[in-house]
Amino acid sequence: EENEDKGPATLTLGKVTAATATFTGHLNVAASDLSFSQVTVYYSDAETFNMNAAESVSATSFDNQQNFTITLTNLKYGTKYNYCMVAEVKSEKTYGDVLDFTTGDVTLSELSVVPSSFKAEVSGSVTGLSDEDKEYIKVGVLYSSESGKVENGEGKKIEATEISAEGVFSILLSDLPLETKYYYCGYVHQGGSYTYGTPAEFTTLKHPYDIQHDLNVSAAKDM
Repeated sequence: EENEDKGPATLTLGKVTAATATFTGHLNVAASDLSFSQVTVYYSDAETFNMNAAESVSATSFDNQQNFTITLTNLKYGTKYNYCMVAEVKSEKTYGDVLDFTTGDVTLSELSVVPSSFKAEVSGSVTGLSDEDKEYIKVGVLYSSESGKVENGEGKKIEATEISAEGVFSILLSDLPLETKYYYCGYVHQGGSYTYGTPAEFTTLKHPYDIQHDLNVSAAKDM
């Protein structure tokens, strides 16, 4: 934890996950000034911190002990952020030092694929995702029957609808034709950004009653 004490406000960096960072603090001003006060955290993943270009989240309400909480959300995972606190009381601003934190990383395990005649079940696990992160960061499978598409990030994408507390997920690829080779990889999706794993392949079975004799296991790790 990093603690910052500047003027009327204190700020402590508490929990940091892959996509969130939570600060707690205290504002030491006269009760009559509370309605004219706010505390703001400015933050940026740029190498050089520029407050005018940074994003910000403010606290304008305080509890009976004049404590507050500020949570930054939808942060990029595995990324260093610089931040600065600004306490404003009756239009008078006090600036804190520029500090930093780094969000947690997200990693996909190996993906296991069990193909059948018209579908394939893909399963795997992801580490680094807290419950808070699951709102902002998704995992899924990219697949295509056309060679070369997956390597270029093209094809059909399906995201996991449920990820267990242990990070385990399963995705069903359906409506697949018989005896067809598919290329696939796992991915991590946040906003408009995708991080793809290593491409692999599987082939659907010849007949609905064919028995699958082997398991196709491929690595899918962040590149």
